[in-house]
Amino acid sequence: QIKATTLHPFAPPPKCATAPVTANPITILVTTANIKRIDPNCTRSVEFFVINADNVEGFKMCGKGTIDGNGLKSWRAFWLRREWNPNCTNKDEQRPRLVYISNSSNVTIADLHLQNSHYWTTHIYKCHHVKYINCNIFSPAKPIKAPSTDAVDIDVCTDVLVKNCYLEVNDDSVVLKGGKGP
Repeated sequence: QIKATTLHPFAPPPKCATAPVTANPITILVTTANIKRIDPNCTRSVEFFVINADNVEGFKMCGKGTIDGNGLKSWRAFWLRREWNPNCTNKDEQRPRLVYISNSSNVTIADLHLQNSHYWTTHIYKCHHVKYINCNIFSPAKPIKAPSTDAVDIDVCTDVLVKNCYLEVNDDSVVLKGGKGP
């Protein structure tokens, strides 16, 4: 079982998970705010996500817990760069997405509170039959506005349901992407 812990998203991911991961009813996962280890060449790669699932049949992320991206430090860095260069983009100040699921089917994300993502909160890419049920996805407007923290990014997917979800973010709540990839 998972206990309240800090995830380190930029460490090499394990090769595979062989058993389901379950959490206690009140579990809070908080990611590291340390973004110094980011490889500037990997913003479009599979390694640049806090939670990553690729080519999984029946992936489920469910429970009454919270996954906290702890993005405050990267939001400050983004707005500082924007003051210095008003034309800077998200590619100029690289930040990880909280959840990335690709090439998967029968995906369920339910009964979770996802908050404070550095960048897009959930990104599904080339997935089929995806359900978001009873989720709460949040990023703050104060004390620092969280830039580009879309709630649900749907990218080249089919049969996606978003039901009974509360989405309060500072960019797109639910958005269809054009298939440029991860």
